[in-house]
Amino acid sequence: MKRFSIFLSYFLICMSCHVFSSTIIAVEGIPGAGKTTTLVRLAERLEGVGIILPEVNPEPHSDWQNLSNEELPEAYHNYWVERIKLLKHDFYKEQTFILDRSYFSNLACVYALDKFIGTDLYSYRKSIMQQELHLNSDFDLVIVLNIELESLLKRKSQSLEANPWPWLERDPWPWNEPEFLGYLRDFYLLELPGLIGVGVQMLTVDGLSKEDVFENVLDLILSVSPLKSKSSKVCDRCNQVLLDFAHQHYLGSPLSRPVIVFGNPTVYFEKHAIQMNSSGEVVFLNNDRIRMHTAENTTPLAH
Repeated sequence: MKRFSIFLSYFLICMSCHVFSSTIIAVEGIPGAGKTTTLVRLAERLEGVGIILPEVNPEPHSDWQNLSNEELPEAYHNYWVERIKLLKHDFYKEQTFILDRSYFSNLACVYALDKFIGTDLYSYRKSIMQQELHLNSDFDLVIVLNIELESLLKRKSQSLEANPWPWLERDPWPWNEPEFLGYLRDFYLLELPGLIGVGVQMLTVDGLSKEDVFENVLDLILSVSPLKSKSSKVCDRCNQVLLDFAHQHYLGSPLSRPVIVFGNPTVYFEKHAIQMNSSGEVVFLNNDRIRMHTAENTTPLAH
């Protein structure tokens, strides 16, 4: 009877951790596999019920501009660790977050860079991450869009253009090197499943249309978090203010229609997402915004 009571207590604790915490889903894969294209469509389809968070990128005029190439990987790591901790706040216990990349991307890049230039940083980075995070429980699902290197290089050759984001020119990763991209793919196929065990779903996109990829990713998401969208209307003036801000900061063309995120009009771009906050200011949808939204909606405990 005592053993049963212990088992029951453990079971209830596990269930409470699952029920009363946010659902976090990450979409991963090497650049060009179709992550952002798919997630922008999800932002529209799952409006009001699933929050799509853009990948981590330095923003115009951010402090990241002053960091050296040696310091940038550490900044990415710290940013990702902070993001996961923010999303696990009790305030979001019934919310579903879908991430364009995760801290596994940072680990993948270190892994690939070690292979590419002969450094030895991956083991250290992995151990630090294992100490700071819960690799087996932080995510309810990790979806990896897998693409053959030959198909990827063909896609990249068809979309070569000047970098429209001048503040990203100091990115420390050699994205255009086929060998580096091959090592990135190796990380997702060979290393990642062993890091987090269950919860990794590989989706090979070679030969699939954008619509097929979208529907497959949507099905995987709905399998762990049944969501029904709640479309909202964004005023024309709000949309124009967002587009003017994007133009002034060289964010490129919008990839989504305006959607409501955290109760505010939001537009997604290739590298960032911006929204109008409750004060009418345009801000980036980043860790600072998540922290601010949490603070605005939670009441400090009385002393």
